[in-house]
Amino acid sequence: HTGVFVPGAKGTFTFRVSNVGNVPTSFPITVTDTLPVPLTLDGVPTGMGWNCGGSGGVNVVCTTSAVLGPNNSLPNITVKVNIGQTTLRRIENMAMVTTQNDTNPDNDTSTD
Repeated sequence: HTGVFVPGAKGTFTFRVSNVGNVPTSFPITVTDTLPVPLTLDGVPTGMGWNCGGSGGVNVVCTTSAVLGPNNSLPNITVKVNIGQTTLRRIENMAMVTTQNDTNPDNDTSTD
């Protein structure tokens, strides 16, 4: 994420999808993220070439039909959030990427 998250303020997560394998990906490529409490979506996530949506105020789904070559990345996805009131000192958010025929699903998540 960008900056320090302060209760009652807004924040931004930036997702970057990269192919660290040695073969191109299949399509579609889908990124999903369920925002943890006390975060809620502040608008629809965006990203060039991505079809993004949000539901329930906390569920992010972005899909692209791009084929991602080895050692390359797709354009970033930007997710703006509202930061609710909380006494938590640490908030962890985990996003997951999926694609057909993925030979190494162990590297498909990222936590911030």
